[in-house]
Amino acid sequence: MIIANTRMRKLVSSLKDPLTIELNEKNILSDPCFYESEGFVLLKETEEIEEVNKDKVLKMYKDYTGYEAFCNEYNVEDYFDTGNEELVSLQIVFKLADIWKERLEAQFADYTFIISISRSEDYSNIRFYRYRPKEAPWLLLDNLDGYLDEAVAAVIVNPTEELRNINRVQVINIGL
Repeated sequence: MIIANTRMRKLVSSLKDPLTIELNEKNILSDPCFYESEGFVLLKETEEIEEVNKDKVLKMYKDYTGYEAFCNEYNVEDYFDTGNEELVSLQIVFKLADIWKERLEAQFADYTFIISISRSEDYSNIRFYRYRPKEAPWLLLDNLDGYLDEAVAAVIVNPTEELRNINRVQVINIGL
């Protein structure tokens, strides 16, 4: 399930088929390795798995969601040559979201995740975090149009019943 604000829906409508792009560059984003440490789900960036100091992290970030959203954030242009083309960048970010969704579903079938996609003037951004209903949301899923400065979408991986009933006006279909 993917939901988007009005700005993102307009951008997506100009994409021919976002999932057909080939990602020739293999990197941590296109071939992700996810792991869990102390209840946090993270994208592995190096050969070694970094253990999380839960007490230190929770003191600093206040909750699991905030830390995951911070650690698991990437700008597409830092990893792929988009030729400064907005639509190419969007195609890549949606393709990455599709790859991440498949891997997260396979590896963490009992968890719900939010893959956040945004497009500002100069870059496309992707991040993910585990959905925890008792924690403050990183992304206000029921009011994506409240994000006025950027195009925003959320891919919901293994949605709960509550998330399936989110504002259906925001739902878009691009094959994810």
